[in-house]
Amino acid sequence: MAVQGKWENTELLSSSDEDLKIYCQPCDHDGPRMPAFGFCTDCREHLCETCFNLHKRHTLSRDHILLEKSNMPQTFISATGSQAETLTTSCSHHQKEMIKFFCHDHKALLCHVCITMDHPRTSCKVNYIPEISASIIDSKEYQDILKAIEDVSKDFDSKFEYLKKMIEKSDKSLTDAMADLRKFRIEINERLDKLESETETIAKAIQQETSLNLEKFKTKCEEVTKSLTPWLDTIPHLNKQMQADRLFMQIKLAEQMIQDYKETILQIAANDVKQYKFEPNKDLKSLLHEEKFLGSWETKQVRPQRPSKAPCRANPGRVQMLVKFALKHSKINQFAL
Repeated sequence: MAVQGKWENTELLSSSDEDLKIYCQPCDHDGPRMPAFGFCTDCREHLCETCFNLHKRHTLSRDHILLEKSNMPQTFISATGSQAETLTTSCSHHQKEMIKFFCHDHKALLCHVCITMDHPRTSCKVNYIPEISASIIDSKEYQDILKAIEDVSKDFDSKFEYLKKMIEKSDKSLTDAMADLRKFRIEINERLDKLESETETIAKAIQQETSLNLEKFKTKCEEVTKSLTPWLDTIPHLNKQMQADRLFMQIKLAEQMIQDYKETILQIAANDVKQYKFEPNKDLKSLLHEEKFLGSWETKQVRPQRPSKAPCRANPGRVQMLVKFALKHSKINQFAL
């Protein structure tokens, strides 16, 4: 492929008049000397018309970049020591090819495949890099890029310090939030401990009342049993001694006493011993089972003060974290018995 462009003067092979004329380098190795007709930028060789045309048809060289006679270097290019030898950066699109050209229209570095596929000479202004690179030394573009790199470096240094402070503030807010979480957990434990204590107090009061009632009835039973024992001896004895009068009175007194004791038995029967079962507070039990979080992590967007000397104009990110906890229900009901 022929690419139009001006080639810059480089190393001369000889200062003689004969050597000032450019000849085909392949023919110089084997065959008669032939005047150069063009130049291959890949092989860095001048070619006669025959070699030039064969170069375009040969499988190994058909994709090489060829410069026609009017655009080829007008001095001999040494096989070593050429600037082209420094062009060893691989093309990002064609890894096996080296970057050797620059497209002014697209501000793009190209390999010869890029030129063939996407930047043809008919639509793009393309130059061979060694042709135009000499003017870059100590140029304004050189000075500008150094200043741009320095400015960007300072900008990122400033932003790094800024972000480091923001991260420190964010970390501190999370540390404080974790302290609030532990404090909230302590408050929940204290509240549950208080509810447990109040529930136990109620249970102990019931237990005490039940024990007193049972003890009272137990004492009454013991007294009745003790009072009935003499009657079991007296009545049979009077009956055996044929003491009818006394036996009659004892039997009538015993009947009255038994009637009174039956009423006492009915009172005892009416106060059966109760069994108790703990029934958890349904709302609290439902809350503990249904709630998936002890609280919520809330973010508060803030706009920290910008660094006083920040070259970047980008708006700083809002990064500080704050935490607030809350129960779904504001009241915890007392345990139900």
